[in-house]
Amino acid sequence: MHIAVARPVLVHAVVLGFAADLLLRDGPAGISFPIWVAILGVSMVALARRVGRVVPPEARAWLVAALLFSAGLAWRHSEVLQALDLVATGGCLAMAAVS
Repeated sequence: MHIAVARPVLVHAVVLGFAADLLLRDGPAGISFPIWVAILGVSMVALARRVGRVVPPEARAWLVAALLFSAGLAWRHSEVLQALDLVATGGCLAMAAVS
């Protein structure tokens, strides 16, 4: 059973790393960061369903909030707002993982 769970986790980790290398090579600016956050969210939901867990509505709401905050990086080019968007995105992803 552990191999059946570990293999998809490894595949998702490799895909996320490859996508991060392609999309975030020049930093988390523009539309590339929200695309990567969307890939991460889909990966989290797919892995949860793979192990037979239901993704609660609260976790889905945190993932949507993370996607919205990550889109803020493409919207404004203020360094302060971009830093706050990164922190908020990380916090939302952490809360989605906890819930």
